Amino acid sequence: MLELKTVEEARKILGKIKLMGAETIEVTKSLDRFVATDIISSEDLPPFDKSMMDGYAVKAEDTFGASEENPVSLSLAGEVRIGEVPKKEVKKGEAIKINTGAMMPKGANSVEMLEYTEIKGRGVELQKALTPSENIAKRGEDIKKEEVLLATGHRIRAQDIGALSGLGITEIKVFKRPKVAIIPTGDELIEPKRKPESGQIRDMNTYSLSAQIRKCGGEPVPFEIIKDNPRILKEKIKEALSKADMVLISGGSSVGTYDLTLKVMSSLTQGKVLTQGVAIKPGKPTIIAKVREKIVFGLPGNPASVMIVFRKIVEPTILAMMNAKARIRIINARLARTVTSSTGREEYIRVRLEEQEGRLIAIPLHRGTANIVSLVKADGLLKIPRLSEGAEKGQMVEVELWD
Repeated sequence: MLELKTVEEARKILGKIKLMGAETIEVTKSLDRFVATDIISSEDLPPFDKSMMDGYAVKAEDTFGASEENPVSLSLAGEVRIGEVPKKEVKKGEAIKINTGAMMPKGANSVEMLEYTEIKGRGVELQKALTPSENIAKRGEDIKKEEVLLATGHRIRAQDIGALSGLGITEIKVFKRPKVAIIPTGDELIEPKRKPESGQIRDMNTYSLSAQIRKCGGEPVPFEIIKDNPRILKEKIKEALSKADMVLISGGSSVGTYDLTLKVMSSLTQGKVLTQGVAIKPGKPTIIAKVREKIVFGLPGNPASVMIVFRKIVEPTILAMMNAKARIRIINARLARTVTSSTGREEYIRVRLEEQEGRLIAIPLHRGTANIVSLVKADGLLKIPRLSEGAEKGQMVEVELWD
Protein backbone atom coordinates (compact mmCIF):
# COMPACT_ATOMS: atom_id res chain seq x y z
CA MET A 1 0.00 0.00 0.00
CA LEU A 2 1.31 3.46 -0.92
CA GLU A 3 2.52 5.69 1.89
CA LEU A 4 0.69 8.83 0.79
CA LYS A 5 1.71 12.37 1.67
CA THR A 6 -0.51 15.40 1.17
CA VAL A 7 0.61 17.91 -1.45
CA GLU A 8 1.71 20.26 1.33
CA GLU A 9 3.61 17.47 3.11
CA ALA A 10 5.27 16.47 -0.18
CA ARG A 11 6.64 19.99 -0.54
CA LYS A 12 7.78 20.13 3.10
CA ILE A 13 9.65 16.82 3.13
CA LEU A 14 11.96 18.15 0.44
CA GLY A 15 13.46 20.30 3.17
CA LYS A 16 15.51 23.40 2.52
CA ILE A 17 16.12 23.71 -1.21
CA LYS A 18 19.67 24.52 -2.24
CA LEU A 19 19.80 27.78 -4.16
CA MET A 20 21.37 27.99 -7.59
CA GLY A 21 24.51 30.01 -8.08
CA ALA A 22 24.38 33.48 -9.63
CA GLU A 23 25.61 34.91 -12.90
CA THR A 24 25.83 38.45 -14.23
CA ILE A 25 23.96 39.19 -17.43
CA GLU A 26 22.93 42.23 -19.47
CA VAL A 27 19.64 43.77 -18.42
CA THR A 28 18.43 43.60 -22.02
CA LYS A 29 18.69 39.79 -21.84
CA SER A 30 17.13 39.38 -18.40
CA LEU A 31 13.44 38.93 -19.26
CA ASP A 32 11.90 36.13 -17.15
CA ARG A 33 15.13 35.57 -15.20
CA PHE A 34 15.14 35.64 -11.38
CA VAL A 35 17.02 38.30 -9.41
CA ALA A 36 19.82 36.78 -7.31
CA THR A 37 20.44 39.73 -4.99
CA ASP A 38 18.42 42.80 -4.02
CA ILE A 39 18.74 45.55 -6.62
CA ILE A 40 19.07 48.90 -4.85
CA SER A 41 18.70 52.24 -6.59
CA SER A 42 21.86 54.36 -6.57
CA GLU A 43 19.91 57.54 -7.39
CA ASP A 44 16.55 59.24 -7.25
CA LEU A 45 14.11 58.73 -10.11
CA PRO A 46 13.16 61.13 -11.51
CA PRO A 47 16.46 62.85 -10.69
CA PHE A 48 14.80 66.30 -10.54
CA ASP A 49 11.36 67.86 -10.20
CA LYS A 50 9.84 67.86 -13.69
CA SER A 51 6.70 69.02 -15.43
CA MET A 52 4.13 66.40 -16.36
CA MET A 53 2.33 68.74 -18.79
CA ASP A 54 2.93 71.34 -21.46
CA GLY A 55 1.99 74.64 -19.86
CA TYR A 56 3.33 77.25 -17.45
CA ALA A 57 5.39 76.82 -14.28
CA VAL A 58 3.93 79.05 -11.57
CA LYS A 59 3.49 79.54 -7.87
CA ALA A 60 0.25 77.75 -6.95
CA GLU A 61 -0.75 80.56 -4.58
CA ASP A 62 -0.80 82.98 -7.53
CA THR A 63 -3.64 80.95 -9.10
CA PHE A 64 -6.00 80.79 -6.15
CA GLY A 65 -9.48 81.90 -7.21
CA ALA A 66 -8.72 81.60 -10.93
CA SER A 67 -11.55 80.44 -13.20
CA GLU A 68 -12.66 80.71 -16.81
CA GLU A 69 -14.89 83.66 -15.89
CA ASN A 70 -12.28 85.24 -13.63
CA PRO A 71 -8.78 84.40 -14.97
CA VAL A 72 -5.57 85.39 -13.20
CA SER A 73 -3.01 87.38 -15.21
CA LEU A 74 0.71 86.69 -14.76
CA SER A 75 3.71 88.19 -16.53
CA LEU A 76 5.60 85.81 -18.85
CA ALA A 77 9.20 85.51 -17.62
CA GLY A 78 10.71 83.03 -20.11
CA GLU A 79 10.64 79.40 -21.24
CA VAL A 80 12.19 76.07 -20.17
CA ARG A 81 12.81 73.39 -22.79
CA ILE A 82 13.41 69.68 -22.25
CA GLY A 83 17.02 68.87 -21.46
CA GLU A 84 18.05 72.32 -20.23
CA VAL A 85 18.60 73.68 -16.74
CA PRO A 86 16.28 76.65 -16.01
CA LYS A 87 18.19 79.93 -15.77
CA LYS A 88 15.42 82.01 -14.24
CA GLU A 89 13.58 81.70 -10.95
CA VAL A 90 9.81 82.14 -10.90
CA LYS A 91 8.87 85.10 -8.72
CA LYS A 92 5.49 86.15 -7.38
CA GLY A 93 3.18 87.15 -10.22
CA GLU A 94 5.32 85.40 -12.89
CA ALA A 95 4.96 82.35 -15.14
CA ILE A 96 7.55 80.47 -17.21
CA LYS A 97 6.47 78.41 -20.22
CA ILE A 98 7.49 74.77 -19.83
CA ASN A 99 7.35 71.53 -21.83
CA THR A 100 6.40 68.05 -20.58
CA GLY A 101 9.46 66.43 -19.00
CA ALA A 102 11.39 69.68 -18.54
CA MET A 103 13.06 70.56 -15.23
CA MET A 104 11.02 72.79 -12.96
CA PRO A 105 12.51 76.26 -12.40
CA LYS A 106 13.20 77.42 -8.87
CA GLY A 107 10.33 79.23 -7.21
CA ALA A 108 7.62 77.32 -9.11
CA ASN A 109 5.62 74.63 -7.35
CA SER A 110 2.92 73.72 -9.91
CA VAL A 111 2.17 73.73 -13.63
CA GLU A 112 -0.92 75.19 -15.32
CA MET A 113 -1.92 73.05 -18.31
CA LEU A 114 -1.69 74.80 -21.67
CA GLU A 115 -5.41 74.31 -22.41
CA TYR A 116 -6.35 76.46 -19.39
CA THR A 117 -4.25 79.43 -20.51
CA GLU A 118 -4.41 82.24 -23.01
CA ILE A 119 -1.64 84.61 -24.08
CA LYS A 120 -2.59 88.28 -23.57
CA GLY A 121 0.06 90.73 -24.75
CA ARG A 122 3.28 90.12 -22.78
CA GLY A 123 1.53 88.04 -20.16
CA VAL A 124 -0.59 84.93 -19.78
CA GLU A 125 -4.04 84.39 -18.30
CA LEU A 126 -4.66 81.31 -16.15
CA GLN A 127 -8.22 79.96 -15.99
CA LYS A 128 -7.84 77.23 -13.36
CA ALA A 129 -6.74 77.31 -9.71
CA LEU A 130 -3.87 74.98 -8.80
CA THR A 131 -2.71 73.20 -5.67
CA PRO A 132 0.99 72.89 -4.78
CA SER A 133 2.77 70.08 -6.69
CA GLU A 134 -0.08 69.77 -9.23
CA ASN A 135 1.12 68.42 -12.60
CA ILE A 136 4.65 67.90 -11.27
CA ALA A 137 6.66 64.69 -10.80
CA LYS A 138 8.78 65.27 -7.71
CA ARG A 139 12.38 64.15 -7.42
CA GLY A 140 12.50 60.58 -6.12
CA GLU A 141 8.73 60.18 -6.56
CA ASP A 142 9.21 56.98 -8.58
CA ILE A 143 12.04 55.57 -6.46
CA LYS A 144 14.42 57.07 -3.94
CA LYS A 145 18.15 56.56 -3.65
CA GLU A 146 19.01 53.46 -1.52
CA GLU A 147 15.49 52.05 -1.97
CA VAL A 148 15.11 48.39 -3.03
CA LEU A 149 13.77 48.30 -6.58
CA LEU A 150 13.70 44.51 -7.07
CA ALA A 151 14.07 41.93 -4.30
CA THR A 152 15.89 38.63 -4.65
CA GLY A 153 13.69 36.00 -6.28
CA HIS A 154 11.78 38.57 -8.35
CA ARG A 155 11.02 37.48 -11.92
CA ILE A 156 12.13 40.15 -14.39
CA ARG A 157 9.32 41.66 -16.49
CA ALA A 158 9.31 44.17 -19.34
CA GLN A 159 8.54 47.09 -17.01
CA ASP A 160 11.41 46.05 -14.73
CA ILE A 161 13.84 46.25 -17.64
CA GLY A 162 12.58 49.77 -18.35
CA ALA A 163 13.03 50.85 -14.72
CA LEU A 164 16.53 49.35 -14.52
CA SER A 165 17.53 51.14 -17.71
CA GLY A 166 16.13 54.40 -16.35
CA LEU A 167 18.42 54.05 -13.34
CA GLY A 168 21.45 53.38 -15.52
CA ILE A 169 21.68 49.73 -14.44
CA THR A 170 22.86 47.75 -17.46
CA GLU A 171 23.94 44.48 -15.79
CA ILE A 172 22.36 42.48 -12.97
CA LYS A 173 22.96 39.27 -11.06
CA VAL A 174 20.41 36.54 -11.69
CA PHE A 175 20.17 32.93 -10.58
CA LYS A 176 21.50 30.39 -13.04
CA ARG A 177 18.77 28.37 -14.70
CA PRO A 178 18.28 25.00 -12.92
CA LYS A 179 19.04 22.15 -15.30
CA VAL A 180 16.26 19.58 -15.12
CA ALA A 181 16.85 16.17 -16.68
CA ILE A 182 13.89 14.32 -18.19
CA ILE A 183 14.15 10.54 -18.52
CA PRO A 184 11.19 9.12 -20.49
CA THR A 185 10.59 5.44 -19.76
CA GLY A 186 8.32 2.81 -21.23
CA ASP A 187 8.48 -0.16 -23.60
CA GLU A 188 5.54 1.30 -25.50
CA LEU A 189 7.02 4.77 -26.15
CA ILE A 190 8.32 5.99 -29.52
CA GLU A 191 9.53 9.35 -30.84
CA PRO A 192 6.82 11.72 -32.16
CA LYS A 193 8.17 11.57 -35.73
CA ARG A 194 7.55 7.80 -35.91
CA LYS A 195 4.25 6.18 -36.80
CA PRO A 196 2.97 4.00 -33.94
CA GLU A 197 2.53 0.30 -34.49
CA SER A 198 0.08 -1.78 -32.52
CA GLY A 199 0.58 -1.17 -28.78
CA GLN A 200 2.88 1.86 -29.23
CA ILE A 201 2.26 5.52 -28.35
CA ARG A 202 4.21 8.66 -29.11
CA ASP A 203 6.11 10.33 -26.28
CA MET A 204 4.28 13.47 -25.15
CA ASN A 205 5.60 13.98 -21.64
CA THR A 206 9.18 14.87 -22.61
CA TYR A 207 7.88 17.77 -24.67
CA SER A 208 5.20 19.06 -22.31
CA LEU A 209 7.64 18.81 -19.38
CA SER A 210 10.35 20.62 -21.34
CA ALA A 211 7.93 23.48 -22.03
CA GLN A 212 6.82 23.65 -18.38
CA ILE A 213 10.45 23.67 -17.22
CA ARG A 214 11.31 26.56 -19.54
CA LYS A 215 8.21 28.45 -18.49
CA CYS A 216 9.17 28.39 -14.82
CA GLY A 217 12.76 29.43 -15.49
CA GLY A 218 14.59 26.11 -15.80
CA GLU A 219 16.60 24.49 -18.58
CA PRO A 220 15.34 21.08 -19.74
CA VAL A 221 17.88 18.31 -20.37
CA PRO A 222 15.91 15.62 -22.23
CA PHE A 223 17.24 12.06 -22.49
CA GLU A 224 16.33 9.46 -25.09
CA ILE A 225 13.48 7.05 -24.36
CA ILE A 226 14.63 4.05 -22.35
CA LYS A 227 12.96 0.68 -21.90
CA ASP A 228 11.66 -0.65 -18.59
CA ASN A 229 15.00 -2.08 -17.56
CA PRO A 230 16.31 -1.49 -13.99
CA ARG A 231 20.01 -1.59 -14.93
CA ILE A 232 19.61 0.94 -17.76
CA LEU A 233 17.35 3.14 -15.63
CA LYS A 234 19.89 3.25 -12.82
CA GLU A 235 22.69 4.15 -15.26
CA LYS A 236 20.59 6.94 -16.80
CA ILE A 237 19.67 8.37 -13.40
CA LYS A 238 23.36 8.49 -12.44
CA GLU A 239 24.19 10.19 -15.74
CA ALA A 240 21.34 12.65 -15.27
CA LEU A 241 22.49 13.49 -11.74
CA SER A 242 25.93 14.32 -13.13
CA LYS A 243 24.48 16.64 -15.78
CA ALA A 244 21.51 18.27 -14.07
CA ASP A 245 20.34 19.83 -10.82
CA MET A 246 17.10 17.82 -10.71
CA VAL A 247 15.85 14.63 -12.37
CA LEU A 248 12.36 13.78 -13.61
CA ILE A 249 11.59 10.18 -14.54
CA SER A 250 8.57 10.33 -16.81
CA GLY A 251 6.42 7.22 -16.61
CA GLY A 252 8.53 5.81 -13.80
CA SER A 253 5.67 5.59 -11.33
CA SER A 254 2.96 4.12 -13.53
CA VAL A 255 1.28 0.92 -12.37
CA GLY A 256 3.47 -1.36 -14.45
CA THR A 257 6.77 0.32 -13.57
CA TYR A 258 6.17 1.59 -10.04
CA ASP A 259 7.98 -1.21 -8.20
CA LEU A 260 10.86 -1.11 -10.68
CA THR A 261 11.39 2.63 -10.31
CA LEU A 262 11.01 2.58 -6.54
CA LYS A 263 13.59 -0.21 -6.27
CA VAL A 264 16.07 1.65 -8.48
CA MET A 265 15.62 4.94 -6.63
CA SER A 266 16.04 3.17 -3.28
CA SER A 267 19.31 1.59 -4.43
CA LEU A 268 21.00 4.85 -5.43
CA THR A 269 24.16 5.63 -3.46
CA GLN A 270 23.45 8.32 -0.84
CA GLY A 271 19.85 8.26 -2.03
CA LYS A 272 16.73 8.33 0.13
CA VAL A 273 13.11 7.85 -0.93
CA LEU A 274 11.08 10.59 0.77
CA THR A 275 7.62 9.47 -0.27
CA GLN A 276 6.11 6.59 -2.21
CA GLY A 277 2.92 8.41 -3.16
CA VAL A 278 1.09 11.73 -2.94
CA ALA A 279 -2.56 12.29 -2.01
CA ILE A 280 -3.33 14.08 -5.27
CA LYS A 281 -5.67 13.20 -8.10
CA PRO A 282 -4.49 12.70 -10.74
CA GLY A 283 -0.92 11.77 -9.79
CA LYS A 284 -1.18 9.47 -6.76
CA PRO A 285 1.83 7.15 -7.48
CA THR A 286 4.37 10.00 -7.55
CA ILE A 287 7.73 9.04 -6.01
CA ILE A 288 10.08 11.64 -4.52
CA ALA A 289 13.69 10.90 -3.58
CA LYS A 290 16.82 12.84 -2.72
CA VAL A 291 20.32 11.90 -3.84
CA ARG A 292 22.74 13.99 -1.84
CA GLU A 293 21.19 17.45 -2.35
CA LYS A 294 19.55 16.71 -5.69
CA ILE A 295 15.88 15.80 -6.02
CA VAL A 296 14.60 12.95 -8.18
CA PHE A 297 10.92 12.71 -9.06
CA GLY A 298 9.29 9.53 -10.34
CA LEU A 299 6.32 10.99 -12.21
CA PRO A 300 3.21 9.26 -13.56
CA GLY A 301 3.16 8.31 -17.21
CA ASN A 302 -0.28 9.64 -18.06
CA PRO A 303 -0.06 13.12 -19.67
CA ALA A 304 -2.67 14.88 -17.52
CA SER A 305 -1.23 13.40 -14.32
CA VAL A 306 2.32 14.42 -15.10
CA MET A 307 1.38 18.00 -15.98
CA ILE A 308 -0.71 18.53 -12.86
CA VAL A 309 1.89 16.96 -10.54
CA PHE A 310 4.52 19.17 -12.17
CA ARG A 311 2.43 22.28 -11.58
CA LYS A 312 1.59 21.53 -7.96
CA ILE A 313 4.87 19.98 -6.71
CA VAL A 314 7.74 20.13 -9.22
CA GLU A 315 7.33 23.75 -10.36
CA PRO A 316 7.37 25.18 -6.79
CA THR A 317 10.56 23.18 -6.19
CA ILE A 318 12.30 24.55 -9.29
CA LEU A 319 11.25 28.07 -8.34
CA ALA A 320 12.53 27.59 -4.78
CA MET A 321 15.97 26.91 -6.29
CA MET A 322 15.86 30.54 -7.43
CA ASN A 323 14.33 31.85 -4.18
CA ALA A 324 11.03 32.44 -6.00
CA LYS A 325 7.41 31.38 -5.67
CA ALA A 326 4.80 30.37 -8.20
CA ARG A 327 2.49 33.07 -9.51
CA ILE A 328 -1.02 31.75 -8.95
CA ARG A 329 -4.00 33.58 -10.41
CA ILE A 330 -7.43 32.73 -9.02
CA ILE A 331 -10.79 33.69 -10.50
CA ASN A 332 -14.29 33.07 -9.12
CA ALA A 333 -16.89 31.31 -11.28
CA ARG A 334 -20.19 29.49 -10.89
CA LEU A 335 -20.02 25.72 -11.37
CA ALA A 336 -22.01 24.47 -14.38
CA ARG A 337 -22.76 21.04 -12.93
CA THR A 338 -22.20 19.00 -9.79
CA VAL A 339 -18.85 17.22 -9.47
CA THR A 340 -18.21 14.42 -7.01
CA SER A 341 -14.88 13.39 -5.54
CA SER A 342 -13.73 10.61 -3.24
CA THR A 343 -12.24 11.81 0.04
CA GLY A 344 -8.58 11.25 0.84
CA ARG A 345 -6.98 12.92 -2.18
CA GLU A 346 -6.75 16.55 -3.25
CA GLU A 347 -8.33 16.51 -6.71
CA TYR A 348 -7.76 18.96 -9.55
CA ILE A 349 -10.54 19.06 -12.13
CA ARG A 350 -9.94 20.70 -15.50
CA VAL A 351 -12.54 23.35 -16.32
CA ARG A 352 -13.40 25.61 -19.24
CA LEU A 353 -14.61 29.14 -18.48
CA GLU A 354 -17.54 30.68 -20.36
CA GLU A 355 -19.51 33.88 -19.90
CA GLN A 356 -23.26 33.21 -19.83
CA GLU A 357 -25.78 35.99 -19.24
CA GLY A 358 -23.12 38.19 -17.70
CA ARG A 359 -21.85 35.49 -15.32
CA LEU A 360 -18.64 33.49 -15.49
CA ILE A 361 -19.35 29.75 -15.61
CA ALA A 362 -16.88 26.91 -14.89
CA ILE A 363 -17.61 23.85 -17.03
CA PRO A 364 -15.90 20.61 -15.86
CA LEU A 365 -14.04 18.70 -18.57
CA HIS A 366 -13.00 15.06 -19.02
CA ARG A 367 -11.18 13.75 -15.93
CA GLY A 368 -9.22 10.89 -17.54
CA THR A 369 -5.52 10.88 -16.63
CA ALA A 370 -4.48 9.95 -20.17
CA ASN A 371 -6.56 12.75 -21.68
CA ILE A 372 -4.24 15.63 -22.56
CA VAL A 373 -6.78 17.30 -24.87
CA SER A 374 -8.85 18.20 -21.81
CA LEU A 375 -5.85 20.27 -20.68
CA VAL A 376 -5.67 21.90 -24.10
CA LYS A 377 -9.31 22.95 -23.74
CA ALA A 378 -9.01 23.91 -20.07
CA ASP A 379 -8.75 27.50 -18.83
CA GLY A 380 -7.99 26.43 -15.29
CA LEU A 381 -8.15 23.92 -12.47
CA LEU A 382 -10.85 23.49 -9.86
CA LYS A 383 -9.45 22.18 -6.59
CA ILE A 384 -11.57 19.74 -4.57
CA PRO A 385 -10.07 19.62 -1.04
CA ARG A 386 -8.82 16.29 0.28
CA LEU A 387 -11.64 15.84 2.78
CA SER A 388 -14.43 17.09 0.50
CA GLU A 389 -16.84 14.95 -1.50
CA GLY A 390 -17.19 17.46 -4.33
CA ALA A 391 -18.98 20.69 -5.28
CA GLU A 392 -22.60 21.42 -6.16
CA LYS A 393 -24.03 22.82 -9.39
CA GLY A 394 -24.43 26.61 -9.11
CA GLN A 395 -21.86 26.87 -6.31
CA MET A 396 -19.29 29.69 -6.53
CA VAL A 397 -15.85 28.11 -6.86
CA GLU A 398 -12.27 29.28 -7.19
CA VAL A 399 -10.55 28.40 -10.44
CA GLU A 400 -6.76 28.49 -10.71
CA LEU A 401 -6.04 29.86 -14.15
CA TRP A 402 -3.84 27.74 -16.42
CA ASP A 403 -1.91 29.86 -18.88
